[in-house]
Amino acid sequence: MSGPPARRAALLLCLSLVPARAHAQVDSERRMPLSTPGFWHAHHTVWRLGPDVPVSDLARFARTSDGYLWISADTALVRFDGVRFAMLNGQHVPALRNSERGDGAFVPKFVDRAGRLWIMRPDGGVVTYADGVFREVLTSPPPIRYRLLFQDGAGTIWVRRDSARRQEMMQWDGRRLVAGRWPVGVPDTGIFNVIADTGSGMWVGTRRQGLWHVTPAGIREYPPPTLTPQSPPSSNLFPYLQTRDGTVWVQASAGQSGLYLLRDGLWSPGGVKNGGPPVGISDVVALPADERLTQGDVYVGTRGRGVLRWRGGRWETRAGTGGDPAGSVAHDLHVDPDGTLWASTDLGIERFRRSAFVTLGPRDGLPLDVPYEIGADASGAIWVSSRDDDLFRLSGGAVSNLPGPMKAQRISLPRGMQLQLLRIGRDAAYVAPADGGLIRGNPQRVRTYGVSDGMPAIRLWSAAEDATGAVWVGVNGKGGGRLDGTGYHAVSAPDGKPLVSARFLAGEGGRFVAMADPERPTAFSARADGSLQPLDALTPLQRPLDTFAVEGVDSLWGVVRTAPPALIRVAAGHATEVPLGTLPAGLSGHDAEMLVSGGALWFGSGTGVGRFPLAALHAAADHHGSAPRPQMFGVPDGLVAPQLPPYGRMLMARAPDGRIWVSTPAGLAVVDPRHVPTNSAPPPVHVEEVEIDGRVVPRGDLLRLAANPHRLTIHFTAATLRMPERVRVQYRLDGADSGWVEGSLPREATYTQLRPNHYRFRVRAWNEDGVPSAKEATLEMRVLPAWYQTWWAAALWATGIAGAGAWAAVSVGRVRRRRAEMTSQAVIAERVRVARELHDTLLSDMAGIAMRLDAVTAQAVTSPQLATAVLPELRDQAHRTLDETREAVTAMRVTAGDVVPLWSYLANVAQRLFADVAVRVEARHTGTPVRYAPEVETEIIRIASEALNNARNHSGCRNLTLSCAYSRNGLVVTVHDNGAGFDARDDRDDGDRRRHWGLVGMRERALAIGATLSIASSPGAGTTIRLHVRA
Repeated sequence: MSGPPARRAALLLCLSLVPARAHAQVDSERRMPLSTPGFWHAHHTVWRLGPDVPVSDLARFARTSDGYLWISADTALVRFDGVRFAMLNGQHVPALRNSERGDGAFVPKFVDRAGRLWIMRPDGGVVTYADGVFREVLTSPPPIRYRLLFQDGAGTIWVRRDSARRQEMMQWDGRRLVAGRWPVGVPDTGIFNVIADTGSGMWVGTRRQGLWHVTPAGIREYPPPTLTPQSPPSSNLFPYLQTRDGTVWVQASAGQSGLYLLRDGLWSPGGVKNGGPPVGISDVVALPADERLTQGDVYVGTRGRGVLRWRGGRWETRAGTGGDPAGSVAHDLHVDPDGTLWASTDLGIERFRRSAFVTLGPRDGLPLDVPYEIGADASGAIWVSSRDDDLFRLSGGAVSNLPGPMKAQRISLPRGMQLQLLRIGRDAAYVAPADGGLIRGNPQRVRTYGVSDGMPAIRLWSAAEDATGAVWVGVNGKGGGRLDGTGYHAVSAPDGKPLVSARFLAGEGGRFVAMADPERPTAFSARADGSLQPLDALTPLQRPLDTFAVEGVDSLWGVVRTAPPALIRVAAGHATEVPLGTLPAGLSGHDAEMLVSGGALWFGSGTGVGRFPLAALHAAADHHGSAPRPQMFGVPDGLVAPQLPPYGRMLMARAPDGRIWVSTPAGLAVVDPRHVPTNSAPPPVHVEEVEIDGRVVPRGDLLRLAANPHRLTIHFTAATLRMPERVRVQYRLDGADSGWVEGSLPREATYTQLRPNHYRFRVRAWNEDGVPSAKEATLEMRVLPAWYQTWWAAALWATGIAGAGAWAAVSVGRVRRRRAEMTSQAVIAERVRVARELHDTLLSDMAGIAMRLDAVTAQAVTSPQLATAVLPELRDQAHRTLDETREAVTAMRVTAGDVVPLWSYLANVAQRLFADVAVRVEARHTGTPVRYAPEVETEIIRIASEALNNARNHSGCRNLTLSCAYSRNGLVVTVHDNGAGFDARDDRDDGDRRRHWGLVGMRERALAIGATLSIASSPGAGTTIRLHVRA
């Protein structure tokens, strides 16, 4: 921390807040607190160096009260919330903007008593951070550089200013640096490091000028240590911390280099004789002086041996442990108030924390790689068996809560009998062979009970030793019995019903032995006279218990796994069910185990391990609430394999000291229910930054966002580092979200197309133990309206709408009048159309009949024979007229389906019309036929039909051609005959309704559909009628 020489000769130390004489030798058999497992058992997590962990190779730490861990990096200051490493530099924070001459890392130095984080920029400038705000407090214009930055025991902040090869110690008075206040007589040059003492003073380590202790009472100098007269003294001294007992931990880096302890004015080597760092080591780095752990531990970071722990006069290492190795080169250490240790190493960022469980293996003296069934005797020894019929009694070491490995004693049991451990008595184990009988064994004696003792020749599956030494056993499918000094005696239920598979369990000291049968709803207590007494006499069990545990001397808890699952309390004669809703993992597996300890009901199986708080269960059984949620334990809790082996009978055991032992595939796990780590600190919640379309926007008290943000992303967090994976976070955006939303990883919320409004983003969280955040983190923001969303735009819109309404009202009136006119015109047009139809069909033929009847009438007197001859012709003409009228009516009802294709329909009309006369008809079409609207096609048919009728009735032609030509410009229908023709110029409408009605009607029809009709004819030259219908 102070410069290259200090970096080359640095030591990482950390001491607890509990006083301890760290360098004193202690007896190896001194008992340790139940909550102090070996360092190698600490739960270990590594965030390896890489793109997601952008810290420097020699990272330094600091932790602020808002929960963040701050880490140094070459291009930025790294902020870690337990989930994400966020890089902050001058692009995000103006105060962190580095000058061009800056070369190095952003280093978090310390947190002062006011809670401010002091940060050293690469260019030598100094920045503070508090309450989410960065503030530049010191700039370093050339040639000034600020190097050493520290706080003494009184809270005074000192800064070493270097300029033009001159060093000066200056005091920060809250606004500026003040010179001349450094204690007189204490060297102000060649200073290596300064640390706070345990009072209100400081320790000053120098280069070749000794170690100085400055207090309000005075100043004292301590010369460098000299262990032997023949060796030179250590000249460079680097203090790290002072423990509560007054011991100062110092690194000496020249002469007699190494780790030294100073207490009561006397120097001593720092644990060299106990496997600690040897004298002369120089590849170590520094730990901030005010970092301390509980339990009296001291941690040392080294280059080569990783992190070491000094405990009880012994060194413990963690580097290279098993399949979860730690780094071997440590750069910096930091300890949280809860004892979690952070280390910057060659691997990256490492975390070591205390967990609820400790999993013991061969390194701890366990004689088995994979334990099977276990139990605890009255002395606290743990008995463990293997699947190979091995049985061991474990004591000492972790079993007795003492330093050192465990001691294992093998029990000599018969081999090849497929033994199963049933129960541990006061001083012996009870083991069941596969072919029946019972074996009682301890290190001194092994005795077998067989058929000669009255034992059944079938495997036993449970056993319990009562206070008299008698053993109650359950027989698989054959009930149960009692084995005492007189032999084995079968027992039966008080109601006379046979027991099927009795399971016996003994309470503490064997004073209470309970029995339940998983095949029938029964629960009994075993009496000294060999009888069974119902435990549920007042409120009987309704369902059999799958497994159960004894509480105290008169109660038991059981579980029913069949639907609906429930826990059942049997106490004071009553069986009470506590519905569970969903059966938790640990109770759902085969052969689940249960036991009571430390105010909780513990359970485990091949699917997990957990516990229920017993007080809450009793409240639920007394109908004062529902069943509590269980607390499940896993790998983060120290259970390397969080499950029990399958098919065992005794996989969990309670020792007399209250600790619970669990058999797992990874070893023996032990937990002290009285010292399960809990986190009572509310998780700090933060809204970190806001992005719009990927661009970070600055924050203010009221964030004003431009109109119509396409994509808004809000980053939030709950900065708790102990178990961030179990932290529950919720968020909501008032004005957009209807309720709270569960946060997931990454911790961000994204919204699109937010409308103009005032919004409030809120975050809340619960830590791993369910403690809620003290308050919500909030962010006020307002999405501004676009110009068309403003009030004046709305007023313009309202005015426009009102004007449009008035205009619409006028327009509607006009439309209605126009529709009335159009309706009237349609009626007139329909009358004209009907007139055309009548002319084209009925009127023309009736006119011919009338003319001939007039002639017949005139000739009837003079030539009656001629008149009589004409009458048949008139009759035929009348019939033809009737047929043509019908055809006309049919043509007036033509639909789109009747004229598909149009050219074919017209060809059929022509062929039918000229079928009885000697006229050659040619019908053809070119192009691709297309469809027109039904009313358009109807008019085309009528125009063509009229042209064909005129050619038949008036032209006297011998040849007639009908053609339909389709093209991009539309349809051209042409009717050409080679008949007499007429003078087309005489085709005019002179008001004489008797002349040219056919041609007039054809033009009207063409005009109605927007078509063009042309007529070309002259006397003797035939007639051509051409109709052009546009596309």
